Amino acid sequence: QGAPSRSAEGPPQHRGGLAPIVGEEPRIAGGAMPKGPKKDPNAPTLIPEDTYLRAKKLVELKITPKPPKGEFTSEEWSIPPAFHTQSEFKVVIHFWQQCAIVQYNERDMKVPSRMKIIEDEMKSPKKPHPRKEVQDLFKYIKSQTKQATKRTGQFLKQMEKKEAKEAKREKLVQQIQDVDTQMNEELRNSRKFIERQQLFDERFMEGTKLGEKETAPRKNALVIIEQSDKQAAWIDETKDEVTKLGEKE
Repeated sequence: QGAPSRSAEGPPQHRGGLAPIVGEEPRIAGGAMPKGPKKDPNAPTLIPEDTYLRAKKLVELKITPKPPKGEFTSEEWSIPPAFHTQSEFKVVIHFWQQCAIVQYNERDMKVPSRMKIIEDEMKSPKKPHPRKEVQDLFKYIKSQTKQATKRTGQFLKQMEKKEAKEAKREKLVQQIQDVDTQMNEELRNSRKFIERQQLFDERFMEGTKLGEKETAPRKNALVIIEQSDKQAAWIDETKDEVTKLGEKE
């Protein structure tokens, strides 16, 4: 049972209608292709050597962002300043702090390589390392990048709050300057008015402001006073000045 039978018209036929087609690879029921051979974890994998050394150093130092104590400072960076002087990080941190801009006097500086994007293979020599080790480093760098992205968002949020406070402070400073300018202008106008009206002239500090007593007639003097709403507010002062003028020493 199940043995192939030969017909005159074609290749052997299997009972049940599942005859293999000549030249076609066998298929597993359900359409799934068989899995390929398992990759060797110790297979040599090429990776830029400076990238490998930096990732390896990060793993050795166990660098993790510190939890903030109040406001964020440089100590809460994804790579704290204490590690910036490490030989593996010094050049690359300086390079990216300048936004990948190389000064003329730094033209001999070696551009740090990256994991995948490599512009010049000659300047980024690769060396083989076990595939499993490279995968572990890649996972570690991926987790570090995720933490750094989160910390960057926290720094940006703090910066936005500080910018809002600074904008509020600048607005208050401008309001104070406006009030100060207005007050100084009012004081200048007051001084000009005092000088123009001679309010504090020594001649009028004593006696009347209507003139010298010696020039006023001794009798039969006619004093004319404006009758208006504006003058009514100063009627008592006006009477006082007239009285002083009419007094005799």
